[in-house]
Amino acid sequence: SWQMLRSSSTTALGNREESDPSLAAAMGIRPCVSANRSNKAQSRGCLTNPRSRKLWSPVEAVASSSSHSGETTTPKRLRGAGIAGGREITSVMDCLRGNVAGGTPIISKASRPFAQKMNAVTFNSVTKRFRHRPALFNWLGQERGGATEALRNVSLNVAAGEALVLLGPNGSGKTTALKLISTMLIPDQGEVAICGDDTLHEGDAVRRKVGFAVANERSFFPRLTARENLDFFAVLEDVPKPLRSQRIEEKLALTGLADAGDTLVMKFSSGMYQRLAVARALLKNPEVLLLDEPTRSLDPGSAMRFWPFVRQLLAAQTTVVLATHNFQEAAAVGDRVAVLQHGALIGERRSASVEDIKAFYFHATGDLDEIPAFEAAP
Repeated sequence: SWQMLRSSSTTALGNREESDPSLAAAMGIRPCVSANRSNKAQSRGCLTNPRSRKLWSPVEAVASSSSHSGETTTPKRLRGAGIAGGREITSVMDCLRGNVAGGTPIISKASRPFAQKMNAVTFNSVTKRFRHRPALFNWLGQERGGATEALRNVSLNVAAGEALVLLGPNGSGKTTALKLISTMLIPDQGEVAICGDDTLHEGDAVRRKVGFAVANERSFFPRLTARENLDFFAVLEDVPKPLRSQRIEEKLALTGLADAGDTLVMKFSSGMYQRLAVARALLKNPEVLLLDEPTRSLDPGSAMRFWPFVRQLLAAQTTVVLATHNFQEAAAVGDRVAVLQHGALIGERRSASVEDIKAFYFHATGDLDEIPAFEAAP
């Protein structure tokens, strides 16, 4: 039987197994786990020496095996590593990155690339796909299948205290990029890092550092005042209670809503609603602020007053990533401009005048060639 075969294979290791308790794991043979400690060992992803019952972590097991065999490579799949966080530990890199429930990364943040630690936002060959799932009763088969690449192999960096403006046609991937930074989405390929924390494996740490002012915000309670709404979200953002009231008043004043703090949100205009969304994003004093078309609902005067506010945040070393279609906003707020089209990064440059940004955008996208010429009205 399979159990007898594995038992004989384990016995065949003999005394060599005692000196190298990881040999069974490296050869793909599940070591024995003591009955009274099996659950605890498996929850930590540990192995045990079948003779001495000493616990070995998967990393110690493979490292020990490599040192005895003289090899510098690690097995592609580590069997018998147990269950951690509801899933099997399938590789040593899970342990190295701390991708184990309650685990601590073996590769510390201090040893990560220096450039990655210097950047507040890092996209490393990021691809994001959205798969089309036809409706269950789509008998006619008119809904398409397959997948759409919202982002394709995008790599970019945003330094701490810098403002990056994302430009691009509708559907180019601007909002998708913001959602990847905020961990609302995770990449299908590549890596997104925020202040050195990976969004896939260190999501909680990332969310503490990122504030997101979503376009068309719908999460506010219309029958509560602006102050009451911010108090509710401050609790969700773990703002300490002694600081909560002061923080709310500070953000209301910063966004120009101090006089409207006791007004029901259902009576807000679109511009006031948008400013309340920014106030909510700033409640936890984020290191990275994401703005998705923040002035779309603002009148020209309010929009022009909003841009110095963003520059004020940059002076406090807050990193800003802003998606917009407004060239004037890009010139007033951004330190750099990146242009996306069909999910690909097609151009990037330092911010300049409105005319320079406009020329750069149309040259990169080629949209100007497709715009028909109109004769001036008499």
